[in-house]
Amino acid sequence: MSSDFRLRTLKPQYEQLFATCQLRRSCLEPTGRIAQEILQRQGDYGLVERQTGVPWWFVGILHYRELDFRDAHLHNGDSLTNRTIRYPQGRPIAPPANGQRYTFVESAIDALRWKQFHTAKDHSIGAMLWGFELWNGFRDAKGGNNSEYLWNGTNHFSSSLGNQLLVGNSNDSYGQEHKIGAAAIVWYLYYQGMLNQPLQFASSQSSVNWQQPSNTGSIQFLDLLRGYGKLPHQDAALAWLQQQQSPSVLREFTRRWQDDADRKLVSVGKSAVVQLSNGTQLPTNFVLPQQSRKPESRGTMPQTGIRLRVLSDTVFKTCTQQSYQLKDSEKVFVKADTEFEITSDQPAENKHIQVVLANVALGTPPRKTWYVFCDHVEIEGSEPDNAPKNQQQSDLIKINSEKIGPIQLPGYDNTVYLSEAIITGGHFSWAEATKNGTRIPTDKSIVEGILKIAEVMEEVREYFGNRPILVNSWYRDPVTNRQVGGATRSRHLSGDAVDFVVEGISPMSVNRRLDSWWGSRGGLASASSFTHIDARGYRARWSYGF
Repeated sequence: MSSDFRLRTLKPQYEQLFATCQLRRSCLEPTGRIAQEILQRQGDYGLVERQTGVPWWFVGILHYRELDFRDAHLHNGDSLTNRTIRYPQGRPIAPPANGQRYTFVESAIDALRWKQFHTAKDHSIGAMLWGFELWNGFRDAKGGNNSEYLWNGTNHFSSSLGNQLLVGNSNDSYGQEHKIGAAAIVWYLYYQGMLNQPLQFASSQSSVNWQQPSNTGSIQFLDLLRGYGKLPHQDAALAWLQQQQSPSVLREFTRRWQDDADRKLVSVGKSAVVQLSNGTQLPTNFVLPQQSRKPESRGTMPQTGIRLRVLSDTVFKTCTQQSYQLKDSEKVFVKADTEFEITSDQPAENKHIQVVLANVALGTPPRKTWYVFCDHVEIEGSEPDNAPKNQQQSDLIKINSEKIGPIQLPGYDNTVYLSEAIITGGHFSWAEATKNGTRIPTDKSIVEGILKIAEVMEEVREYFGNRPILVNSWYRDPVTNRQVGGATRSRHLSGDAVDFVVEGISPMSVNRRLDSWWGSRGGLASASSFTHIDARGYRARWSYGF
């Protein structure tokens, strides 16, 4: 590596190094975990990209290299509770958007602008690798050496452990006292099809090496598959390979791969799953030709009416832990725009959703129940028989100074009255939430749900100019929910849903105006006689059809 650190000098060298880069075997698993964590956070990194023009994956790699994915200032690792204390001191200059604490997104945007990365026009791979070195101040690249910051875990960096073997050879190790290099992560993201745009090469002769064994002069496809066995995201690589083939080649490959008699094909929107007789499945986004679909498989799938749409590349997981902490068997990579029919969705901890797939089982062993980060998906539709018969409740006790109907709420020692406001100074009474005390919550979590959506209803009232709002239905106990025709997993059962009418505005108009405002904070549904809103914590939309 040259000791001249100017971009025009180093860019061709970086491109050549990347073109001849090889990952070390021992780095495949940790690099995969890091890549999945970056994908998991792509929504946040995408927000930074929109404000700075810096690619989301570059931001994600900086987040790993500088902070180990911690929520801290990207400038120097200081706490997000205040502006930076160490150099550069007092950043960001603007106060936090929520008035209390900065987010990583706010800090990253400011840090990239402070270092003027937002002014970069060259996004070729050579320039981006140079950008990583620039961020690190070329600290370990001085003296003409390839830096650990970029190249650790590849054939272009040797640690103190001595010679290390490359992918395709036997056991080896890498400098585990160091982090995986930025270039190694870019390489992994690129070859696993996880980047949503191709890398740019300034030089047309720079071609990337597909990790063939060093003793061969051409790529051996079967050797490549064996060498990369049991890695995550191989479905994306297969999907890319499929796109390069003609329909006739794909049909013949399908015929040779598995006889029709041993295959059960299940359609999933734009995707397909092939389940073999031994239970093995091809990836969900490996789309087989339409001609190979078995006619008898149509009509056998349950029609739940609820669909899960994947908004950005994400990871389905067996629990809500961060994906890099899970084994490969405990997670599945799912590409953006994939759709699934589901039987249920429920909020889970750590901003996740638990979903139960209706027609497919993913992973090995196959599973239907998965957790996914809520900002990466949205729910559309509802159960076919979800048609609540809500009547406007004009006789509900309103807020007044007279203490009417004392009730006891589970988990709370103090007595409340039906005529009291749920929120101090608010406009909705406990009578409206409990239908004049005939639907008393049986669990503290339901009371918390009522309190949560009451705050939302105050926001809605203010949004519509403080017009009066008539509540049709709030909390429902299970018996009442069945009687009125509510969904089997209605949010009304949790207390955090309200069906309502805004005085002087049609429900359809209310729904349209609230859609973008409510965003991914919860569910929103339309009917001709009321609007439904709930605080489930992720985007869900449907129409009751009446």
